Amino acid sequence: MLSSIALRRLHLLTLAAAQADSKSKLTFLSELASLGYLIENPEDYNDSLLYDYADTVKHLREMRGGNVDYVPLFQGFPDKVPPDNEYFVHRMIGFLVNHCLEYPKGRRLANDMVVPEWLFELEQFGADPISQMQDPKLFEAGVGRQKQRQGDSHVEWVTLRLAEYAEVEEKALQFLRANLYAKSSIQETLRPDLEWLLGHFSSNSIEPSRVVFRETRTYLMKYYWQRELWEEVSALADTPTDFLRLFAAVQGGDVSLAEKIKFPKLKRCQRRVILAGLERASNLEEDLKRYRGLWLAVARGLHPGQLAERYPKTAAAFQKLRNGQIRTFNSKIEMAFQSRSSLSILSLLKERPGTLARRLQQLLLANPDDYEVILTEFAGVAEQVPVKNLLILHSYFKHQGESPYRVIINKSGKIRICERPPELLRPGIVERLLEVVQQAALAQIGKKGSWAGRKCWIDHRLWNYTVPLQQRKASEGMLNLGRGTRIPLDKGKVLRLFVYWKEHTGTTDLDLSLIQFDDNLNYTGHVSYTRLQGEGIVHSGDLQSAPHGAAEFIDMDLNTLLSVKDCRYVAPQIYRYRGDYFGNMECHSGWMIRDRVDCNYQSFDIKTVQNKFDLTGNGSYCLPIIVDLWEGEIIYVDLYVSSVDQHNRVEGAVKDISIVTGEMVRMGKMQPNLYELADWHLRARGATAVKERELADLTFGLTGCDFSADRVEQVLAELL
Repeated sequence: MLSSIALRRLHLLTLAAAQADSKSKLTFLSELASLGYLIENPEDYNDSLLYDYADTVKHLREMRGGNVDYVPLFQGFPDKVPPDNEYFVHRMIGFLVNHCLEYPKGRRLANDMVVPEWLFELEQFGADPISQMQDPKLFEAGVGRQKQRQGDSHVEWVTLRLAEYAEVEEKALQFLRANLYAKSSIQETLRPDLEWLLGHFSSNSIEPSRVVFRETRTYLMKYYWQRELWEEVSALADTPTDFLRLFAAVQGGDVSLAEKIKFPKLKRCQRRVILAGLERASNLEEDLKRYRGLWLAVARGLHPGQLAERYPKTAAAFQKLRNGQIRTFNSKIEMAFQSRSSLSILSLLKERPGTLARRLQQLLLANPDDYEVILTEFAGVAEQVPVKNLLILHSYFKHQGESPYRVIINKSGKIRICERPPELLRPGIVERLLEVVQQAALAQIGKKGSWAGRKCWIDHRLWNYTVPLQQRKASEGMLNLGRGTRIPLDKGKVLRLFVYWKEHTGTTDLDLSLIQFDDNLNYTGHVSYTRLQGEGIVHSGDLQSAPHGAAEFIDMDLNTLLSVKDCRYVAPQIYRYRGDYFGNMECHSGWMIRDRVDCNYQSFDIKTVQNKFDLTGNGSYCLPIIVDLWEGEIIYVDLYVSSVDQHNRVEGAVKDISIVTGEMVRMGKMQPNLYELADWHLRARGATAVKERELADLTFGLTGCDFSADRVEQVLAELL
């Protein structure tokens, strides 16, 4: 298991003591190269890599989506896709033949549809060309044809490194600690691996006091709870809400409490642990009221009244909660704003610096003439606000007014666009506010340790990489990036989008589509199952079921698209038309960079995959990326949008996608980026900047540096 985690998470191949046979080495390296993997240190090869060779290849294939068969509807894709009107007419004739003739002639498929030979050449299709449902024989024939085709000459190399077991253990422990110590949310999909690593290294290998992010603390609490380590559970529970998150984790629910949760049946010893923790809470009544409905449900199994003598504060708080007698801190704040006396509660807000930071704009707008007083008071407590929050605050005010909309990405990874309030702070106030926020952040960062005397190099490309916040619902994929990040796209090549799904509970239809926009985000065209071709773009055909695993592709000829008038942005989407939700079935998407794209070459070529990621959201459609043709960049989006329960399609989403595209294009410039974060560390910790990487002893870059964009857990743990 350790070797598997090291390979999937750290791109390390584990070595043991063994001989090295030159023929085995060449065979092993060539096999990995055929999958698009390059070994960084091939001189360290030995034959121990062959012990788990089958599992290694299996994991490497899964990482790039090459563990399944891809059979498009049109076997001649992309150069032999029929014209839309012609194909539609032929399909209608096929339906009429099947429904109007008592004994239609032709080949009968598994779904009882008869396909006349004079209407369709079945060898040109990977599924029933009339109903577009999968057929087992046509699918198997399609698999066979794909295997006979040539591979592309282009390779998107992924680098792996050989490491001995001791180094693998060391790197895995660092990975565990970095994720647990992260100052922001980590991917939910990491948690099973982290739990295994925690068991492997034991809980003594981490410092619980350094686990500061609430949801991560919850999963550590769950680990202790399941092993009945009650003292450790109590040490991690600072607030009543920590116990609610614990209940959600134990029951397999959403620890962000964004969804309804179930409560476990509590033993007497567990009840005492919870009641003791509640009794210690400093803001017990307010925290209970924040989730009043949940706590009233918990109380039915907790029975706080039975132990009122031992836990009197808790019993009294629950009694007031039932009777609606609790007045909260936030209610006092709201009353002050409503009565236009918000300045009078400044001293109260200072007691909670995080709340003061969130209320700053509202406070400054209500009292613009007293901004110096407000900001002076905030400066006195700003160092108690986490660096992550200060970084977000700095970017928010730095770019205020640049967009009429505000992007909200919720805990479920869904996007919501709201109109931004028209009121803006005066420029002088903003300048002073940015100064206060930056000084507080630099002061905090400076406490992390001095870099005096060290030479630091920062890759300028980090301007395009956003700080990877809100990773909770981030897709599991080869690339782990912050939303809004821009990655370079090789101009002149073909970008091939793909989606794969295998239905679980019933007939499921996903649709791969895209919309084109001009520089001003005006709609200029689309390609989908209703329109299979556009200038420089072609669709592989619509599949409407996936019992054997269905695949759809869209090719974008980047050189051709650059010459298309009024086409700057291309926004791909994956719609759930009917059937299973993304997260309830085997489902992934991604893109390839291709040189060879005629029907003599494989539709899916594993070594050309630049990114493959699992689709796990519960939205109606997914927006994975946006392509900026003029800049030659891919903007990483990874978001889900809610719509109707089924029958979602591109024609009904043009307006929404236009707004989302515009905001995601801006997001990369308005969100905190890794260059700024690195520069703050350089300045706060006293390092000297150098322009050449070779001159530095401390580096910030995309990969292979002391701090790298592809090591998200390290960024979240050490730089925030």
